Amino acid sequence: MELNPTIRFLLMGDAAPSAASWPSNCAFHHVSLRMLLQRARSALGAAPSSLPVAGSASKVSDLKPMLAHLYPELLQGCDFWGWMQEDQLLGDLRAFLDEPLLTNHDVISPLPAPLWHAGPFMVLRHTKPIDALYRRSTQWRTVLAAPAYLAFDEWWGASLKDHMPKVMITMILMASDGD
Repeated sequence: MELNPTIRFLLMGDAAPSAASWPSNCAFHHVSLRMLLQRARSALGAAPSSLPVAGSASKVSDLKPMLAHLYPELLQGCDFWGWMQEDQLLGDLRAFLDEPLLTNHDVISPLPAPLWHAGPFMVLRHTKPIDALYRRSTQWRTVLAAPAYLAFDEWWGASLKDHMPKVMITMILMASDGD
């Protein structure tokens, strides 16, 4: 993260990672699972009864597409926001996230088809319509209330037909039909 000085990174969790020092472009925001549940109930009107965290099947991941509505105060001054899984290697993000790409796209993922817009790394333009993309899913309230991880942020969630990658691809296709 330190090698990407023009990008601000915000790590969220119940315990800050141990580090001798933090890069100036990185910050930690303390959020316990209880606090996240309270924020979801307050900001979104519903929340699961708990947020089980079990390896790769963490319920918290279902909330990633909703983070702009859950924590708008953390995005003040940002043109883009996004999320990444903790096992991602970044490299030089500005070599990928250059001005032409940022100017011409509202939703960005480095993954090739058919995995576009899957959950491990996403960048979204910070605007009201893009921040609210998750609400285009007919299943977002079901996802929010479900006790188990439904892979809303991914394409492989077997029980969901209207997950975030489908919402994003539908938005892109609708935009290209207008060209």
